Amino acid sequence: MTTPQTKSETPVQMTREQIQDKIISNSFVNERGCWEWFRAKNSRGYGQICIGGTRSYLAHRISFKAFKDDPSGFLVCHKCDNPICCNPDHLFAGTDSENLQDAYNKGRKGKINKSEIAGMLKVNRPHKEIMREFGVASSAVSYWKKELGYV
Repeated sequence: MTTPQTKSETPVQMTREQIQDKIISNSFVNERGCWEWFRAKNSRGYGQICIGGTRSYLAHRISFKAFKDDPSGFLVCHKCDNPICCNPDHLFAGTDSENLQDAYNKGRKGKINKSEIAGMLKVNRPHKEIMREFGVASSAVSYWKKELGYV
Protein backbone atom coordinates (compact mmCIF):
# COMPACT_ATOMS: atom_id res chain seq x y z
CA MET A 1 0.00 0.00 0.00
CA THR A 2 1.35 3.42 -0.94
CA THR A 3 1.10 6.43 1.29
CA PRO A 4 -0.58 9.47 -0.27
CA GLN A 5 1.68 12.47 -0.77
CA THR A 6 1.12 15.48 1.42
CA LYS A 7 0.70 18.88 -0.15
CA SER A 8 4.31 19.86 0.69
CA GLU A 9 5.72 16.76 -1.07
CA THR A 10 3.83 17.34 -4.29
CA PRO A 11 5.87 19.36 -6.81
CA VAL A 12 4.16 22.52 -8.00
CA GLN A 13 4.23 23.19 -11.72
CA MET A 14 5.47 26.66 -12.60
CA THR A 15 4.87 28.43 -15.89
CA ARG A 16 7.75 29.66 -18.01
CA GLU A 17 6.86 33.25 -17.03
CA GLN A 18 6.85 32.38 -13.30
CA ILE A 19 10.29 30.82 -13.65
CA GLN A 20 11.57 33.87 -15.53
CA ASP A 21 10.20 36.13 -12.77
CA LYS A 22 11.84 33.97 -10.09
CA ILE A 23 15.22 34.18 -11.84
CA ILE A 24 15.00 37.95 -12.32
CA SER A 25 13.80 38.62 -8.75
CA ASN A 26 16.63 36.52 -7.25
CA SER A 27 19.40 38.13 -9.29
CA PHE A 28 20.98 41.55 -9.56
CA VAL A 29 22.68 43.07 -12.60
CA ASN A 30 26.39 43.79 -12.20
CA GLU A 31 28.49 46.28 -14.19
CA ARG A 32 29.16 43.68 -16.94
CA GLY A 33 25.46 42.92 -17.40
CA CYS A 34 25.59 39.57 -15.57
CA TRP A 35 22.42 38.62 -13.70
CA GLU A 36 24.15 37.44 -10.54
CA TRP A 37 22.21 34.82 -8.59
CA PHE A 38 22.19 35.83 -4.92
CA ARG A 39 20.38 32.81 -3.49
CA ALA A 40 21.78 29.31 -2.78
CA LYS A 41 24.98 28.17 -4.46
CA ASN A 42 26.53 24.72 -4.78
CA SER A 43 30.06 23.77 -3.73
CA ARG A 44 31.43 24.82 -7.15
CA GLY A 45 29.91 28.30 -6.88
CA TYR A 46 27.00 27.83 -9.31
CA GLY A 47 23.58 29.18 -8.39
CA GLN A 48 20.92 26.67 -7.35
CA ILE A 49 17.18 27.12 -7.79
CA CYS A 50 14.18 25.09 -6.63
CA ILE A 51 11.31 24.89 -9.06
CA GLY A 52 8.13 23.83 -7.35
CA GLY A 53 9.57 21.10 -5.15
CA THR A 54 12.52 20.23 -2.99
CA ARG A 55 14.96 19.28 -5.77
CA SER A 56 17.40 22.01 -6.74
CA TYR A 57 18.70 22.70 -10.23
CA LEU A 58 21.53 24.80 -11.62
CA ALA A 59 20.11 28.31 -11.93
CA HIS A 60 21.90 29.10 -15.21
CA ARG A 61 20.51 25.94 -16.85
CA ILE A 62 16.98 26.80 -15.74
CA SER A 63 17.46 30.38 -16.97
CA PHE A 64 18.62 29.14 -20.38
CA LYS A 65 15.63 26.83 -20.60
CA ALA A 66 13.15 29.50 -19.44
CA PHE A 67 14.39 32.30 -21.70
CA LYS A 68 15.84 30.43 -24.69
CA ASP A 69 15.57 26.68 -25.29
CA ASP A 70 15.77 23.25 -23.65
CA PRO A 71 19.49 22.41 -23.31
CA SER A 72 18.93 18.65 -22.87
CA GLY A 73 22.00 16.75 -23.98
CA PHE A 74 24.24 19.82 -23.77
CA LEU A 75 26.09 21.82 -21.15
CA VAL A 76 25.00 25.41 -20.55
CA CYS A 77 28.21 27.42 -20.73
CA HIS A 78 28.98 30.98 -19.64
CA LYS A 79 30.36 33.44 -22.20
CA CYS A 80 31.12 35.73 -19.23
CA ASP A 81 32.88 33.04 -17.13
CA ASN A 82 30.77 34.03 -14.12
CA PRO A 83 29.29 30.86 -12.55
CA ILE A 84 26.49 32.77 -10.79
CA CYS A 85 25.38 34.58 -13.96
CA CYS A 86 21.86 33.72 -15.17
CA ASN A 87 21.63 36.26 -17.99
CA PRO A 88 20.45 34.19 -20.96
CA ASP A 89 22.43 36.45 -23.32
CA HIS A 90 25.60 35.35 -21.50
CA LEU A 91 24.82 31.63 -21.86
CA PHE A 92 25.19 29.14 -24.69
CA ALA A 93 24.52 25.43 -25.13
CA GLY A 94 27.63 23.44 -25.96
CA THR A 95 29.36 20.10 -25.74
CA ASP A 96 32.07 19.22 -23.25
CA SER A 97 34.66 19.69 -26.00
CA GLU A 98 33.29 23.12 -26.91
CA ASN A 99 33.34 24.15 -23.25
CA LEU A 100 36.97 23.02 -22.90
CA GLN A 101 37.92 24.86 -26.09
CA ASP A 102 36.14 27.99 -24.84
CA ALA A 103 38.06 27.76 -21.55
CA TYR A 104 41.35 27.28 -23.41
CA ASN A 105 40.64 30.22 -25.75
CA LYS A 106 39.98 32.45 -22.73
CA GLY A 107 43.13 31.34 -20.94
CA ARG A 108 41.34 29.49 -18.14
CA LYS A 109 43.11 26.28 -19.13
CA GLY A 110 46.35 28.12 -19.70
CA LYS A 111 48.48 25.22 -18.51
CA ILE A 112 47.77 23.38 -21.76
CA ASN A 113 50.06 24.33 -24.57
CA LYS A 114 49.08 22.72 -27.87
CA SER A 115 52.66 22.00 -28.99
CA GLU A 116 53.68 20.59 -25.58
CA ILE A 117 50.72 18.25 -25.40
CA ALA A 118 51.26 17.21 -29.04
CA GLY A 119 54.84 16.28 -28.11
CA MET A 120 53.64 14.21 -25.14
CA LEU A 121 51.09 12.41 -27.29
CA LYS A 122 53.67 11.80 -30.02
CA VAL A 123 55.90 9.88 -27.59
CA ASN A 124 52.85 8.05 -26.21
CA ARG A 125 52.94 9.47 -22.66
CA PRO A 126 50.20 7.89 -20.47
CA HIS A 127 46.89 9.73 -20.13
CA LYS A 128 47.22 10.06 -16.33
CA GLU A 129 50.74 11.42 -16.63
CA ILE A 130 49.54 14.16 -19.00
CA MET A 131 46.71 14.98 -16.56
CA ARG A 132 49.20 15.40 -13.70
CA GLU A 133 51.71 17.35 -15.80
CA PHE A 134 49.18 19.96 -16.91
CA GLY A 135 46.87 19.82 -13.88
CA VAL A 136 43.78 19.14 -15.98
CA ALA A 137 40.87 16.72 -15.98
CA SER A 138 40.76 13.55 -18.02
CA SER A 139 38.20 15.17 -20.35
CA ALA A 140 40.76 17.87 -21.29
CA VAL A 141 43.34 15.27 -22.28
CA SER A 142 40.70 13.35 -24.25
CA TYR A 143 39.72 16.58 -26.00
CA TRP A 144 43.31 17.24 -27.09
CA LYS A 145 43.84 13.63 -28.20
CA LYS A 146 40.80 13.96 -30.45
CA GLU A 147 41.67 17.51 -31.56
CA LEU A 148 45.22 16.50 -32.52
CA GLY A 149 44.20 13.24 -34.19
CA TYR A 150 45.51 10.76 -31.61
CA VAL A 151 42.20 8.91 -31.17
